[in-house]
Formats: sequence, structure tokens, C-alpha cells
Amino acid sequence: MLTSFHTIEIRLYGIVDDDADATVTFKAGIEDNNNNNDANKRIEVYTSNNPVVALSEFKPNFYDLLLVDINMPRMNGFELSEKILAIDV
Repeated sequence: MLTSFHTIEIRLYGIVDDDADATVTFKAGIEDNNNNNDANKRIEVYTSNNPVVALSEFKPNFYDLLLVDINMPRMNGFELSEKILAIDV
């Protein structure tokens, strides 16, 4: 008996926003709209509501896309992006 294996393409997105409702809404919209279109492609979304925590948990070359809020307490989106780029180069 022949068994065929299908490769599933997984994209990893990260969302950092201090507004928990925004991260939940974006995550649901991205996953629901994209994961129902093609059985061989899947998007997994990781979220954080704290830019400092997001930076400490960041893994180089892990995410295909990062969505970052500009206006956050403790560290704005520009600062977070600069720090992530310094790690991920």
C-alpha cells in the first residue's frame, strides 16, 4: 500500500499590541480567513500585550511577519522594531 504525505506550509505571525482586544481580533481574523482557504497552508499567530515580554521571548528567524502597535507603554513600536531588527539580522 502506498502512503502519500502532504507537506503543510506553516507561516508564523507575531502581533504585539498593548490592547488585548486588538490582538484577539487580529489573531482571529488572520487565522480564520487564511486557514480555511487551503488545507496545505496554515498560519499560526502568536500574540503579546507587552512589548518588553515580546522582546524577551523573541526568536531570531522565527516569524514571517510581525505586526507591532506604534503607541505602547514602556516601549513604543519603533523601539521594539529596532531592537528586534538588531537581533534578527
